[in-house]
This record gives sequence, structure tokens and C-alpha cells, in this order.
Amino acid sequence: MTKSEITKYNNIKSLKIRHNGNEVPEPKIKIHYILALENYKLLLNKRSKTCKDFKRMSDCLHNLALIHESRREFTKAIELYLKSVTLYKYNIRSIFNLLFHYKKRHNKEMFTKCIRILNEIFTNHMFMIPSKYIKSVEAALEDYGFLL
Repeated sequence: MTKSEITKYNNIKSLKIRHNGNEVPEPKIKIHYILALENYKLLLNKRSKTCKDFKRMSDCLHNLALIHESRREFTKAIELYLKSVTLYKYNIRSIFNLLFHYKKRHNKEMFTKCIRILNEIFTNHMFMIPSKYIKSVEAALEDYGFLL
């Protein structure tokens, strides 16, 4: 399914980039993109990486994906969300965004894979889930737990 087909059939609203609670104007989105990309490259080139570095790299990739999503480049956004989850599988924001995109694309295999990751995190590593996402995780598992 192409990007134009996704936007045509699913009517996804464009994303508003926010920084410190304020909406970022269109020209400044480029600055956020460049900063996220540069931070990712710096961390990637670091010799000895810690767990925090992988989390930061995952956050940078998530931010890059958000910017691609705001530009309606959904295929690139999904790739970056996947890389984000691959680097740091506890990135709940990226998992939820992947669930959203896979549901819209009717990709049951990858949707189920993301639900399994979410279930594994919820059952074995609940302390890694930020408190503001616990109810969302519970609701998602309640709605789609039958796929496990």
C-alpha cells in the first residue's frame, strides 16, 4: 500500500510537533529534525555505549519518525519506529505508534508482533513502563489480547 493510498483511505490527520507545550512552526521543524539526527549520529559513533545511550538513540529515532509522520512519509516513519524499538524495546511510545500504523495498514502479522512485545513488557518488566502509559497498555492488551 502506498503512502497516498494510506492517507486517502484512512484520513490520518497531520501531526503537530510540540516543544515545551507550544506548537512548533513549520520552518522550525527542520531544526528539530537536524538536532535529532545529529544527536543520533553522535551517540551512534560513541565507542562504548551504555543502556542510557541506546535509550537516547531510540528516542532520537522516535523523534525523527514523528517528523516524517508529520510530513506524511509514513513508510519512512514506520522504518524509524521499528529501528527505535529494535534499539530499545521498552520504548512504549514507538510501540504504540507502530500498533496504530499496522492497524491502519491491516498488517496483522506485525500488529500481533507488537502486541506480543507489549504483553512481554507488561508481564515481565512493568517497572519499565512510564506510569502515564500503564492504563493505555492495559486497554490495548484487553482489546487485542486475543491475538496472543
